[in-house]
Amino acid sequence: MKHLFALFGIAALTSLPGHAATCEALDAEATRLSPRIPGDASGHDVIGKGRLQFYSAPDPGCEMPGIFVIPGDRVTAYGEHAGYTSVLYINRKTGIDVMGWVKTARLKMNGTGIAPKQ
Repeated sequence: MKHLFALFGIAALTSLPGHAATCEALDAEATRLSPRIPGDASGHDVIGKGRLQFYSAPDPGCEMPGIFVIPGDRVTAYGEHAGYTSVLYINRKTGIDVMGWVKTARLKMNGTGIAPKQ
């Protein structure tokens, strides 16, 4: 019941004024509640068609304009919440990285990770 209340509380945050602050609060709460993905299972490939948009929080109103990955890109996944996965993407050409949330349905575990199997 505690988690159910927390989920409704998260949904209500997106209707508050100051949307950037709202997305920050939503991200913090979702990160706290999301089940962690083990390091040895964190490697995921982007699948599907077209660009996969990044969000600063697991909410469609928290889009990070111009920040996306494409099919075939690899990301490191950290947690899942409400149909979104928290990921890190490192651009192999530039070395620039971005952390955010993407739609879980567009990811496929690839059998790699950032840590050995425990």
